[in-house]
Amino acid sequence: MTSHTTRTFGPPFGVFTATITDTPTGPALARLAFGGEPDAKPIPEPHAALAELVWTRLETYFAGRGLETDDLPLVMDAPPFTRRVRERMRAIPFGQTETYGSIAAELGSPGAGRAVGNACRTNPIPIFVPCHRVLDASGKLHGYAGGLALKAALLDCENIAVCV
Repeated sequence: MTSHTTRTFGPPFGVFTATITDTPTGPALARLAFGGEPDAKPIPEPHAALAELVWTRLETYFAGRGLETDDLPLVMDAPPFTRRVRERMRAIPFGQTETYGSIAAELGSPGAGRAVGNACRTNPIPIFVPCHRVLDASGKLHGYAGGLALKAALLDCENIAVCV
């Protein structure tokens, strides 16, 4: 079973849609999308409990108080390199950034900065898999599914100053 739920947050964040799906170990967050229409219809348990946890974590994050993700079940299906990039992004601490090239080099593929960028671009669970913390080699913002203004706002929640 798959459930969709939405929540609206204050500017500049707006509406987010969470997709929760059943996995062999229980419900897991499969997608977090920007935008969409607010939806008030209830979702069934145990999906509702996970959705509430997702929304609570985002509220805490948007308030600049960190982001706990270790106990949040996420669907991380992807090709091997993409999965390794996303796991590495999850290890970037709150309030810190990395570059596409440094992640590629750390994963043993120093010339794969664009592949790291592609793993970021296709990341289905932004914020919880914090691709917004990945910058270009000069430390500037580069690409984001929700737009550069949203990427800058997310980094601002972490008190990270960046060049736009």
